[in-house]
Amino acid sequence: MKIKRIVCSLMLLVIIFGQLAPSTALAETIIPTVAGDDPGVTITATNPITSEKNVEIDVTIAASAGKITEDGEVKVTIPKDIVKNKNDLINNLVIDDPFYLADPALIEDGEGNYVLNIAYDHTKYDPNNAQGNTVKVLFKAPYMNGNDSNVNYPDSVDFKADMTMGSEIISSDKTTSDVIHSVPGNPLLSKFGITSAGRDDIYGQEASILSKEDPSSNVFAIIVNYNQKNISNAQLVDTIPEGTELYDPNTYIPATGDSTIIDHFRIAKVTGRDATGIVNSWEYVTTDFADKIHLTSTGFSIDFGDLTSEDSYVVMYAQKVVGDPTPDEFGARYNQAVLMGDGDEIITSGAYMGLKEVMYDSVTLNKQVSQPVLASNSGDLVYTLTFANKKGATAVGTKLVDPLPSYVTYVETTDNSSGYLTDATYDSETNTLSYDFLKELPEGETVTVAFKAHYENDSAQSDQKIENKAYFNYSGTNIYSNIATTLLDGSAELIKLDSKTGTPLEGAIFKIVDESGQTVEENLVSDSEGKVYSGLLKPGKYAFIETQAPKGYALDTTPNSFSVESNQSTKVNLTMYNSESVEIAGTKTWVDNENSQKLRPDTITVNLYQNNIKINSVTIGENEGWKYSFDSLPKYSNDGEEYSYRVEEEKVENYKTEQDGYNFTNVLEVPTEPETPTEPETPTEPETPDSEENVTNNSKTQNEKSLPSTGSKSALFLGFAGFLILLCVMLIRLKTKNKN
Repeated sequence: MKIKRIVCSLMLLVIIFGQLAPSTALAETIIPTVAGDDPGVTITATNPITSEKNVEIDVTIAASAGKITEDGEVKVTIPKDIVKNKNDLINNLVIDDPFYLADPALIEDGEGNYVLNIAYDHTKYDPNNAQGNTVKVLFKAPYMNGNDSNVNYPDSVDFKADMTMGSEIISSDKTTSDVIHSVPGNPLLSKFGITSAGRDDIYGQEASILSKEDPSSNVFAIIVNYNQKNISNAQLVDTIPEGTELYDPNTYIPATGDSTIIDHFRIAKVTGRDATGIVNSWEYVTTDFADKIHLTSTGFSIDFGDLTSEDSYVVMYAQKVVGDPTPDEFGARYNQAVLMGDGDEIITSGAYMGLKEVMYDSVTLNKQVSQPVLASNSGDLVYTLTFANKKGATAVGTKLVDPLPSYVTYVETTDNSSGYLTDATYDSETNTLSYDFLKELPEGETVTVAFKAHYENDSAQSDQKIENKAYFNYSGTNIYSNIATTLLDGSAELIKLDSKTGTPLEGAIFKIVDESGQTVEENLVSDSEGKVYSGLLKPGKYAFIETQAPKGYALDTTPNSFSVESNQSTKVNLTMYNSESVEIAGTKTWVDNENSQKLRPDTITVNLYQNNIKINSVTIGENEGWKYSFDSLPKYSNDGEEYSYRVEEEKVENYKTEQDGYNFTNVLEVPTEPETPTEPETPTEPETPDSEENVTNNSKTQNEKSLPSTGSKSALFLGFAGFLILLCVMLIRLKTKNKN
């Protein structure tokens, strides 16, 4: 018994939860490949961070269509120890709509961090689009001397982002970057860039980033003989990359003396070292090398002569980018320096350089459906996905994914002509369609792809919805487009009106039959607006048939035919008029002495005429009590004209009909007919007598035979009977006397 109860309980729960299923055909939620809130914020940062390297913090805000409903802020927490100049946090910020700096833009939290306050305007979010935006925080890390005991640089730093909408935190994220300290040394030769744009990874190489707008900030330095070697006939030879040329540099080191630039160069000699031998002071000696700097078509050379342990130098110059190449066109270019001695190569050192355009990222995804209304339970839908790269660039491999809802299956791609997307990949098991980006989508470009899908659902109901949305993964969050909605509307609608006044009629009951006469819907009742709805029907031919008229109105069973087409986008509209009803009834009375002559018929027929046109008949008899009626007759035509009705009885033999309104009286008329006379027999001719005697004898004989009976034989019989009776009586008395 206990097991039975448990099983029954489980079955009941299944039934209950089954009833809780939504009525809309909605696509199943796809679990993101990378966790993320929606709306959500994610944060990433340069890792690892080295001395004087550019640091980029990407703060990404992703939201599905219609998710951002209030203004809010994104607060970015940045450790102070890793920022060389806090003004970079404001000045180098890459930001655009819907984001802007809040007031105050930058504060300190009292725990050793800067907090950058970024606000957003929710009215600048299109509620119909999935939208992803990336704000970029750029700054340079300080020089972190790992040997400096006076400063405790961290081995790692945490960056954090908190997103609020209204006053509530709706998403948070954190990332950690390792920190690599510099270990100063005294190399024989070392070349590096100290550009204002810092260093970054370009095509896998750590490169000094050049500024096309401010070439003086593109400073490169070459250290010569910091390890205090003796080199005879020392010469520095440098080959600059193609597409660049020498330019006057900004100041790099705090050297004393004359800072005059000669042929785009400043040269400083080491004048001091700390207790560990690390260089800490310099003096400009550029003028001493005025005639020793030689410019070539590919670079330059500088003659140092014989170097001793007291001769250590820093050579500084800048490089200008020629023309206006894009970062991709420029790539990562190598700049090499060679230290020669007595004409032989002793050592080489080089540095990569490149261009980088840090852009604000903003992308959107929108979805549309060709058929906002479907008035059939079967049809084709064409969906269109529009992906827009408003700012920045969209990477190769970005995937547009469309999980199709129940009862919708992929048919074919109808438009994929942009050249940016792969052919469709359709997984029938998950009913999911996807397209991948074959190449990077440039800023300002839009990609559109359209595909056909088929909907088929025999159990679909009116007012249900086919809801479909696509998504793409943006910085770890699957963000969804707007919902492309197709409303399932009824296939047909009939409105019931009063034929006289045009007033909608409530309470009429209909059924729907298909072309074979089979009932497919029944008990459909007109509402207060007189409307009755078919619901969703398969493509085919149908008819509304009224089965019950509204109270006080005449029933009209005339079929109202209509057709349902595949892909039908609007319901069929029908109009039907009902008139107030009238009843015609009457009684049949017989005047025939209660049918004494047996001439009354078993039944009679009464015919009904509408505007003098016969429209109906009824046959009645004794079973009906000789009463008839015509019910639910329309009083008015569809044009509002009142009908004229009359009845007539079909002729009844032997009776005369008298009509009083709708009542009939039949009076028997028995005809008096004379008896038909008997036709006399033909007389025979008498025979010719042979003689007079024979005539006499024959006459006598004939006379004897022809005498009538006089009753004498009867009298004789009665007398004899009386005698016998008397004799019997006398004998009985005599016998009785003798006994006595």
